[in-house]
This record gives sequence, structure tokens and C-alpha cells, in this order.
Amino acid sequence: MKNIKIDQKTKRVSDTNRFLGSIVRRIRIFGFILAVMGVVSCGGSNKTGEVEGSQAGASDTLYLDEAQQRNAGIEVAEVHKEWVNTEVNLLGRVVSSPEGEVVVSSVVGGLVKRIAVKPGDLVKKGDLLCEIENLQVVDWQESFLIAESEGAVLKSEYERQREMYASKASSLKALQLAESSFKANQARKAGLIQRLMAVGMTPERVRAGIQSRLAIKAPVSSTVISVDAHLGMNVADNAGMMKLAMEGAGMWVLTGYEGQTSLVKVGMGVELSPAEGGADNVVPGKVVALSPVIENDRSWKVYCKPNASTKAENGGAFASVKIGQAVKGKLVLSAIESPVLPDSAVFLRDGKNFCFVQIGSNNPKMKAYALTPIVVVGRQKNQVVLSQSPKGNVVVGGAYSLWMMWDASRNAEE
Repeated sequence: MKNIKIDQKTKRVSDTNRFLGSIVRRIRIFGFILAVMGVVSCGGSNKTGEVEGSQAGASDTLYLDEAQQRNAGIEVAEVHKEWVNTEVNLLGRVVSSPEGEVVVSSVVGGLVKRIAVKPGDLVKKGDLLCEIENLQVVDWQESFLIAESEGAVLKSEYERQREMYASKASSLKALQLAESSFKANQARKAGLIQRLMAVGMTPERVRAGIQSRLAIKAPVSSTVISVDAHLGMNVADNAGMMKLAMEGAGMWVLTGYEGQTSLVKVGMGVELSPAEGGADNVVPGKVVALSPVIENDRSWKVYCKPNASTKAENGGAFASVKIGQAVKGKLVLSAIESPVLPDSAVFLRDGKNFCFVQIGSNNPKMKAYALTPIVVVGRQKNQVVLSQSPKGNVVVGGAYSLWMMWDASRNAEE
């Protein structure tokens, strides 16, 4: 009986120890959660007056006491400026300039029987673009051949009547009728030739045989921008069927972003090349215009053109670029004094760059750090070049730890 009582007592002690151990573990876990939440909640009552001009909201601000700062290794410093050579690389496309566009149409309409090109094709002057069928043109050809045949007879009769009148073997009226018929025939024939020439048919071609199709050819060497007709379509007289861009009329439109607006100027040199081209395809050009507005996605346009001398000297590389093709441009800026930050101080979130800036706090025992958006315009060695300095000292040491705390607090809030 004594041994049984001792065993029961030992069992009760063991159960008590296990219960107390479970409570201690739960308290530790709860304490860790409170420590993370405390980064934000300890300063939750300080919601105003952090920093002038800061765009960070309460949820983008962390509050740390002295011990938390020491454990995270937080160090702050003023943003300094350095002389840097900034290289700006932009992507874009070649578009046609309005003064270089050509609309292709036909004097007469008809049924589209053939389309020989597609958008992006390079064509030379006289190359076939499409063919249309028009029976009215068949009538013109027939009338021309008849007029030409009758003209030979009328000319012969007119010459005969003139000789007879000279020998007083015929009357003046007969001569005048023969002359009138011959000249009317010549006028009608000349009109038909003009009609046929307007649709690209020469007298020689008509004499070789009547054609039911009209060949629409490129008026200039160019690039096909768009094809607005399709097989089986009936097009009206003088209706636009295609749009071309003349050689050298392409404009390189590059896309930049808001922070780069102060760096790029009209007249600045630029190295232009196809987006997937090598060094052999690079041609020099210059910036000819800048977009006056910034789009909703914070982008803006840089308009460039190859130098005039480039078109002759680098014709092969230049001619290989088509309207609509993806291209790139590189601008190397002269040394300018710009604010810089170490790479470790900058974070990328949702496609935008941020850093932590120390801001004012109403609690003297706490320091406040705001996640602040910045605009990066370039990189040099292990530093990023900014368009302008943030307002306040920036966290340059322990920034990653601060980022992890901020991320944990956001996840806890969600």
C-alpha cells in the first residue's frame, strides 16, 4: 500500500510538470507575437505630425524602442550627392511620322482579287501591292482599241479629202466633215489614254491584250503600315486601301518614366538599335521631342530620329528597322551631381522602389521609420542614383531587418 501511494504521488507531480511546461511554451509564443506586434502598436497612438510632405500612411510607419533598434542594428544617415555618369536605357517602337505617311488608293473601285503585301513589309517603288477587278476598265480598253483602229481610217479619209479639195475634185464641206471626224476621234482616244494611265495601264499594255485586273503599285519606296482591304472586298473609287511610310520617315518613340524627365533633353544624342539587335546595328540619333504630359502609369515618351548622315552611312542597319518594330535607345548623360543610396537601403515592392526614412515621433522613447517611395534613375557600382533626395535621414544599416519587421506587421494586420 505504501508503494502504491508513492507511485500515485509521483504520477500527480509528473502531470503537474507537463501542464506547467505547456503553459510556459504558450506564454513564450504569445510573447513573441506581442513583440512583433509591438513594433507597430506601441506607437499606434502617434498618427499625426510624423514628417512634412511624407506620403507614408500609419500602416507604412514602424515604431521601435531603443532595444529594438539596437537588436536590428539600425543606422541612419543623410543622403549625400556624388558626381555620376548616368546611362539611361529605354525601350520603344518605330512609328511613322505624319509627314511621311502615304495612303494608297485607286482612281476606280472594284473587287479585290489579290493582296501581295502585309503590314511591316518593305517595298520599293513600283512593287505590286494588290490587284482589283473592274469591268468599267475593260470598257475603256475596248473603246481605246476601237478608237485607235477607227482613227487610222479617219486619218486616211481626211488626207484624201484634203488632196481632192486641193485639186477641186471635192467640196469644202466634205473636207470639213472628214477633218471633224478625225479630230473627234483623236480627242476621244486621248481621253481614253488619260483614263487608262490613271489606273496604271499604258497603251502598249492594252494593245498586248485587254486586262480585267488593275495592278496597284507602290508609289514610293516605303514600309507597309496597314492593309485596310481584304480579298473579295468591294472598294469604292478613291478609297484608301493601304497606308505606307516612306523611307526615313520612321520616328523612334521610346518610353521613359517620371524620374527620368529631368535627365533627358531635346537635342541630346542617343544610340538607337533594334531591341534584339547587336552592336553592328547601332545607329546614332538625337532626341527631337519630349512628351509634354506624364501618362497614368507614370510613363512619358521620348521621340528620336536617326541622324541625317546615318541613313547613308549605315543604310543596311537603318533600313532593316521596320515600322512597328521594337527598338531601344541608350542615352549617356554627362556627369551630374545626384543623390545616391547604397543598394542595401532600397527595396522593390509592386514594381516601385522604397526606402525607410526616420521621421518625427510624439513618443520620446520611440523612433519612427516611414516606408517612403523613391524614384531610381540609374545605378553606379553598389549604389542607386535617385531623381531627388527623400526628406529626412535614411536607414542605411539594418534596413533589411526593418523591412522584415514591416512585412511581419503587415501580415499580422491582414
